[in-house]
Amino acid sequence: MIKPVKTIQILNIAGFMAVIVVNILANTLPINDQTTQSVSASYKNLFTPAGFTFGIWSVIYLGLLSFVIYQSKGVLQRGANTAKTVASQLGVIFFLNCMANVAWLISWHYEIFPLTIAFMAFILLTLIDINVRIYSLIEKMGTSLPLKWLVKIPFGLYLGWICIAAIANVAVYLTDLDWQGFGLSEQVWAAIMIIIGGGVGLFLLKRLRLISAVIAITWGIAGIYFNRWQDSTPTVSTTCIIVIIALIVGLILMELKRKPITQHTNI
Repeated sequence: MIKPVKTIQILNIAGFMAVIVVNILANTLPINDQTTQSVSASYKNLFTPAGFTFGIWSVIYLGLLSFVIYQSKGVLQRGANTAKTVASQLGVIFFLNCMANVAWLISWHYEIFPLTIAFMAFILLTLIDINVRIYSLIEKMGTSLPLKWLVKIPFGLYLGWICIAAIANVAVYLTDLDWQGFGLSEQVWAAIMIIIGGGVGLFLLKRLRLISAVIAITWGIAGIYFNRWQDSTPTVSTTCIIVIIALIVGLILMELKRKPITQHTNI
């Protein structure tokens, strides 16, 4: 009989494999005859980051691959201890996150934007839950290098980028609806969304010490700046610069206040 923790480990492996396969198919078939980025390009708005910033997905998926391999101890490899504890603490939440990721991709390619927002909200909520669980686990056990680099940092990056992606998803939906913004200009709304993104980053930094999440959010906002700095949108460009500076200052202050990391060798 398979033990519960092994079931969780196997589900997480299967879920991640499903995400990778669907991502590959999304851009090689492609699904509904359009790539993920081409859908985004069809709904231009001032919050869309420059194309090169989406390369962060490669880093995120590489980090998640490292997590999946790490948490699979006892299934794909020998060993247990902290890795099995991590798997049991995260439960099936990562698997559900992966399924929502797959569902989002399909909905996105078919341009069913209300569904994409629902799935994106679920992805965001599951990532918040995962990062809170990781934070609690580290508070109890201390931070080993594997726990930091193979668990905390990958999920922090993922959460940070999804914060930007979720706002961008809403912006695309509003563009599709030809929303008039209650009389406010598109530049003003873009600036508001950028400020919200920066505020979320500072909150995650203060509450969960998620430096990696702030880096991902800063990267996304920098992408918006590079996509707009040459056109006539000074409000957006200036807001990007101010928010980026605020995030960098937050990172510096956090580093100055950071407590020494307690090393554990039980991996």
